[in-house]
Amino acid sequence: MSDLKATVQPIDGQPISPPGTSEPLGLALIWAYTLPRIGFGIMGLLFSTYLMKYATDVLLIAPAAMGTVLAISRIWDGVSDPLVGYLSDRTRSRLGRRRSWLFLSAVPIAIGLVMIWSPPQLLSGWSLIAWMVLALLVYETASTAFFIPHGALGVELTPDYHERTRLFGYSHMFTAVGAVLGLIALYLMNEAGDKREFALWLTVIAGSCIAALIIYSTFIVPERSEYQGRGSESMFGSFLGVWRNIHARLLLIVYGIETFGAAVIGMLVPYLIAYVIPETDMGMSKSAYMIAILLTYTVPQFIFTPLWIRLARRIGKKRLWAISMFSAAVILSAISSQFIIFT
Repeated sequence: MSDLKATVQPIDGQPISPPGTSEPLGLALIWAYTLPRIGFGIMGLLFSTYLMKYATDVLLIAPAAMGTVLAISRIWDGVSDPLVGYLSDRTRSRLGRRRSWLFLSAVPIAIGLVMIWSPPQLLSGWSLIAWMVLALLVYETASTAFFIPHGALGVELTPDYHERTRLFGYSHMFTAVGAVLGLIALYLMNEAGDKREFALWLTVIAGSCIAALIIYSTFIVPERSEYQGRGSESMFGSFLGVWRNIHARLLLIVYGIETFGAAVIGMLVPYLIAYVIPETDMGMSKSAYMIAILLTYTVPQFIFTPLWIRLARRIGKKRLWAISMFSAAVILSAISSQFIIFT
């Protein structure tokens, strides 16, 4: 922990003020910052690839109804993200404007996860749909209260351009580690005799771990006290200010297209494997085949992250990002053509 101590300057017994220098971030600090991403990687993988199928095949919610429920949660997420960002900017607290939100998000996130995956068995029809709407709103609100301040805190940890790349590169790598663990959980859930019971125990354990990691990480990671109170006087002014920036606007549009494509592919893979591709063409069980496909997407994210960090320093973030987006478009087009052939 010596490299962490060299980076953190305690104030009033709380590690909330790192030195205003561009020295390299200590590895202990980076690990402490990224730890919660492992837990989110586990449940995020299940959320993006299996929740829809779990809701339709296990909870017996009609696909159109569950699709509407997910759409409602996504619309609320679009509203809550800038709202939490604005409120976090304006927060004043001895714990820090970011860290106070992180502490408050930990327990509601765990509660929301259990609510989503383990609704009361006595619920059915409209009452079950109403429960899922409430559960997703609880989780989306709590996770927004974590991700938005957590991302902003990472940016504020260092003014160094390349150190930020390093920090968020490690964060992405830890998320990929969690996603690999999530694949194991997905396989076990898919093979479980009682999927609802397995989901209950999984979410209780995973939710408790996520809450504990958030609390631990927030205690360790510092925050610059002089940043408190900064931000726009108006939430709408803040949003419009971002939208008027041509570069920020372009990034938002590209991110929207990218996340839409990734979400659609992740959601459809379990259905494709279960109902479209013949098992005779797989050479293994459907569960194993699904995990094998998802591993080819997840593992390289972990393996190649250190390489991308180095390349970003050598050729620039923008150029590397453009190359990666073009490559992803070509590869995903090839995958889509194979899906069409199978169907």
